[in-house]
This record gives sequence, structure tokens and C-alpha cells, in this order.
Amino acid sequence: MALGDLGGGDDGRHAARLELLGAPALYVGATTVAIPDKAYFIAATLALAPGRRMIRSKLRDLLWGSAGPAQANANLRQLLSRITRLQRSSGFVLIVVDAEWIRLADATAIDLVDWLDADVAGLTRRREWPALSGLLCRYDRDLLEGVRTGETSLDDWLTAERERFRFSWIAAAVALLEAGAAPPEVSLAIATRLAARDNTHEAAYRAMMRAHAAVGDIAAARRAYATCRQALLAELGEPPQPETVATAERVLGLGIAPVPAEPAAPTPPGPSATRDRPRIAILPPTTAFERWAQSRAYALLEDITVGLSRYRSFRIIAAHTSLLHGARPRGRERDKPWCDFALFASGRIDGSALHLGLRLTEVATDEVIWAQEVALPRDDLRGVHREITARIVSWTADAIDRAQLAPPATPKDPSAYRLFLEGRRFLQSTDLRDLRRARKVFRDSTRLDDSFAATYAGLARTHSLEWLVRGAPTPELLEEATALAAAAVERDPDDARGHREAGFAKLYRKHHDDSLECFRRAVDLNPHDADLLADYADALAHAGDPAAGLDAIGRALRLNPVPPDYYHWVRGSIFYQVAQFEDALAALSPVARNPATARLLAASAARAGDREAAERYARAVRETFPDFRTEQLWNIVPNRNSDDTRNLIDGLRAAGLP
Repeated sequence: MALGDLGGGDDGRHAARLELLGAPALYVGATTVAIPDKAYFIAATLALAPGRRMIRSKLRDLLWGSAGPAQANANLRQLLSRITRLQRSSGFVLIVVDAEWIRLADATAIDLVDWLDADVAGLTRRREWPALSGLLCRYDRDLLEGVRTGETSLDDWLTAERERFRFSWIAAAVALLEAGAAPPEVSLAIATRLAARDNTHEAAYRAMMRAHAAVGDIAAARRAYATCRQALLAELGEPPQPETVATAERVLGLGIAPVPAEPAAPTPPGPSATRDRPRIAILPPTTAFERWAQSRAYALLEDITVGLSRYRSFRIIAAHTSLLHGARPRGRERDKPWCDFALFASGRIDGSALHLGLRLTEVATDEVIWAQEVALPRDDLRGVHREITARIVSWTADAIDRAQLAPPATPKDPSAYRLFLEGRRFLQSTDLRDLRRARKVFRDSTRLDDSFAATYAGLARTHSLEWLVRGAPTPELLEEATALAAAAVERDPDDARGHREAGFAKLYRKHHDDSLECFRRAVDLNPHDADLLADYADALAHAGDPAAGLDAIGRALRLNPVPPDYYHWVRGSIFYQVAQFEDALAALSPVARNPATARLLAASAARAGDREAAERYARAVRETFPDFRTEQLWNIVPNRNSDDTRNLIDGLRAAGLP
């Protein structure tokens, strides 16, 4: 029986309401029902997933990414069984499960679903202020507030989704406040919440001043301005913007001289004092170790420094400066950090391994951004060392990326970088609709900042993937992708993303040597980028080196264990190329419902001897691509070796495709 399959309408069900924004809770009728913490994660994940459903294996990997497949499967079965019993005993329906998919039931009211279905961006664009103010007041808390799991992949997912929800809430709140379209008490409530989310957001204080003045409380308006000024000086070392000063002068009825910024704290020698990019210090271990353990720890931190130095979105402070000065200057300048983030290390020896605890901290607030323990063996196993280094570099770069996301100044001028991140989120899917959404968002970003190379790389990717998903309808898509990739490289030749997209587009134009050269350049610039490694794997396999391709996609999956769809596509295609057809089917199983993979699944099933599955996938190909003919693959699949293409065509014909 599927979870939630409880019969007809008069079966004892009660009205149920699930709250995911703020502290999570489930109410059935007037009663609070306790459910496992990970059930809240399942509901949030499904609410945010396309179609509000997710394949079981993908959800399993998200919930228990650090466990082995057998243990993760057992954990998922136990959790679903527990939810089944709760649904039956308490008379609510939250999720429905079949052999392959888990989906969100319609029977339970969920605040996150209400927010998403309300189309907040559309309400803002249409200036439907009453409806928008109601949503902002009702849903003003963080997603799964205060919840952490200790599972790295799940906590990383939650951090990213919280940021996305915060951004949408802040953008809508600023639009409403700047329009002055809400009553004073509503404006004050929303502005107070906005300031709590970001105490340097001047739009909040401007709205507070206006709201207090509207009801005659000038003293409160004056306090709001003073709080704004103090927060900006403390956090940013800057006075309020002229617009905020002008609002204060108008509301308070007096002249306010511009407040000079406090002099900057002296910086230690080495790094530049410019603040255009965050500065990161890699600090030595705080624990004394035996000589072998100390050498392992220092070698790891040195390699992390080298790996992070390849990223151009932040700066690494020289090792000798970190050793001399630590994370903060001493003395009376202690509260003025000279670096933005610090990676601390401490550890213990257990048997023949050094267990090193790492934590990345935002220095100004002492907030821990992420923490992880890694085990370094006493024996010099360089493969283990390299793998650990790559993961830490990837975690650190992603965490800093998220921590640096600042809310937009106004809704009319949103951050180009935030738009880039929104576009990148859409690119996690190979659905044609999401690709076109990504393209629109990237284009909006370029209108705000034409110099950002990564946005042009993202645009190039949307054209290349559309060419693939639509089955090579026109060469113009790849030509446009190549031109956009060149524009990315021109804007920043040291950003790996432009070279990656150039390699991707040139691969499908069958310029194999040029493609591999672009990918090698990209990997040299950023060897720990999992998405880049997945594309490199595809290029290697199509160029006639599937063994190297499998190695590269394996590295990509270790760095990103909950990957976007195309990782599975690449891995499955390489297994098919080397005649491991059962492995190809297993690799493709997480994306088996995606129409774009139906061709490869049909061929793999036919070659594996599964006639029923082959016919089912072939039928999906005919329904989705009614004009498809196997001979078209000579133009689509960019194999250097024609026998590889013939092998795929033979498999498709064995599945019954023309």
C-alpha cells in the first residue's frame, strides 16, 4: 500500500496543516502531531521539487549522503514505515510513495506551498500590495528554523534553500516598503523583520522612520535613524546612504550632517586592504601533535590553501601572515577583523589516524559557517589526501559563496550575482522549461552587470543543453553557445567557467581536440569543480577515452554526491559505451522519468535483454520525440569513433525505434 492510501473521503481523515516556515510543526485538527525531523525535510524537499515529487534514490542520497547505499536504503525504508503508521493512526495524508517516486499529497495544507503558489514575484511585479503585505506578515520566518541534521549534504541543501527563501522575502518586502503602499503598522512590522534579517538594510530603517512619523512618534523615528547609523558604522564602516539621510531630514524636520566613517583598522602586512572580495585566512592547528600528525595536518592545510587560491571570487591571505597574526589583530583593534573568514583546525590522534576537526568561521560575528571532521591516515596515502583536500576546498568555496550573498539594494536593481545564482539553480535540471527560465534570469543579470564572466558562461550552457534536449534541431544553438563562452573567456580568462562552456559547445560541434584543450585549461584553473569534472568526463568518453571518463565522473560524484541530472546521464552513457549495460541502467535510474534520457535507457535495456523495459522507454521516445529517427544520432552524438555511434544506433533499433 502506498503511504497516504487511506481510502475515500469519509475515512476519519482530519484537516491537517504543516508549518515549514519557522519552527516546523504538524497540526491535525486542533492537535499537534509529532513526526520525525526528517519527515519535515522530506516535505520541504518535495514542496520545492519540480512537480512536487522526487525519485526515491535522490531523496535517499540527500537525507543520508554520508551513509553507504545499503544503510541509506534501510534508513529510508524505516522512516517511510514510521510515517505510514503515523498517517494511519492520526488520520492525515502528507506524502504518497510508490516503488520509484515519493510525492507530496494534496490533502495537507503547507505554508511553504502556499508561499510558492502565491507567486510573490508576480504580485510584486503587478504591484498587488494588499495581497503581498499579507503574505509577508504571515510567512516571515526562515525555512525549518533552528533545524540542523549533522548530515553535510542535507545541511548544505537547507542552507541554500533558506537563502533562496530569504532572498524572495526580502526582495518583496523592499518593494512594498519603498512603494509606501502599506498602512504604517504593517510597514513597521515588515520593516522590523527586514532589519532583523539584515541589520544593515537601509530600506528597513527608512520605512521605520516613515511609519513612526505617520503616527506622530518622532522619538521612535529618531531612534530608528540612530540604530541605522550605528549598524552601518559597526558592520560596514560606512555612513548611511544619501537617500536615508534625506528621509531622516524630511521626517525629523532637521538637518543632519553626513556622518564620517571611522578610520579603517590597521591591516597586517601582506594582503591588500581593499574589500572587493572576501579575505580568507587558513590558520595552523591549535593542538600539539606528534611529528607525523603535525606534518599531515600542515600538508592538508597547505593543499587547501593552494586549492582555494584558484578561485577568483575571494582572496587567500598568505600563510606566513596567518601564522603571525591569527584571525584577529591583538590589542585594542581586536574587534576589527582584518580577514572575513578563517578556517580553524584542531584534532586528536586515534590509533593510526589523525582526526582533524575543521571549522569555517565568519570572523566578524564568530558564526560557524560549516564544520567537519576528516581522518588522515598515518600512512602516506596520497589518493586519500587528495580526495579529502578536494572535498574541503569545494565545501569551503560553496560556504563562502552562500555567506557572501547580500540582499538587493532595491527590487528595481537586484544584485546581478543573485540573479546568476538563481539561473544556476534552474540549470540543475535538464527540463527545457527550466533551461529557458535560466536563460531569462542570466540575461537579466547581464543587463545589470555586463562584466560578469560567469553569467555569460551560464548563458552558453543554456544554449548547449537546449541543443541536446531538443535533439540537435539547429546548429545556431551551438554557435551561439560558442560565442557566449568566448565572451565569458574574454571578460575573465582566469575563470574556469568560460573555458568549460567553450569545451562543452565545441564537443558537440565535434571539434574534439579543441574541446579537450578547453577542458584541460578549465581543470587546471579549478580542479575541484564537480560540474566541470562531469563535463570533462563526457568529453573524454566521446573523444575515445571512456576509462578516463569514468574516472573523472567518479571524482565528480564524490565531490557532489547529490548531483544534478546530467551527472547520471554522463555516467550512464559511458557505461553503455563500454558495454556495461546493467551498470548503465543503474546509473540512469535516478533520471529514468526524464524524457531526455529515454533514448539511452531504451538502448541500454535492449542490450541488457530487458525487452519489457526497452519497449517502455522506446514508447516514451516516440511520444516525446515523434519525429526521432536513429540516423539522426550521426548528427547529435559527438563521438570521435564512429563505431561508438553505430553501437548506440544498433541498441536503439533493438529497442524497436526506427
